[in-house]
Amino acid sequence: MPAATVALSRGADPMLPVLKARAALIGTTAVCHLSGEIDLDTQDIAAAALRRACAYPCDLLCVDMREVTFFCCAGLNQLLSARSEAVGVGRAIALIAPSPQVRRLMQLTETADLFPVLPGIPLGHPADGQDRLHETAGNPADR
Repeated sequence: MPAATVALSRGADPMLPVLKARAALIGTTAVCHLSGEIDLDTQDIAAAALRRACAYPCDLLCVDMREVTFFCCAGLNQLLSARSEAVGVGRAIALIAPSPQVRRLMQLTETADLFPVLPGIPLGHPADGQDRLHETAGNPADR
């Protein structure tokens, strides 16, 4: 799958991305890494990366949320949709060390128990000898 790059930025520095998202297949584990702010403006970027990670042939979908700096209900809805999709096709889903912002919202909404939490990305055996990476850092206006 070809990589696509889009940038979503705010503030004085238009080159500063607000959300970076990438999906990779590492062995038999699909990993979606989210970094930055997940809100109404960036939820589509997060959703696209989560969908791409869900599409990989894997046993486990890990969502790496260590670098999420802002997380609102729009992001939580995307995460719950990804969980539903993964569970629907018989895959396990887990969060990688969610940031305090993510943990707080999940505690307030009583959704924390829906996601096992792992301290890091589990190492699997590469299925085809190559890891696949798709990166999206995006601006919805550019799509």
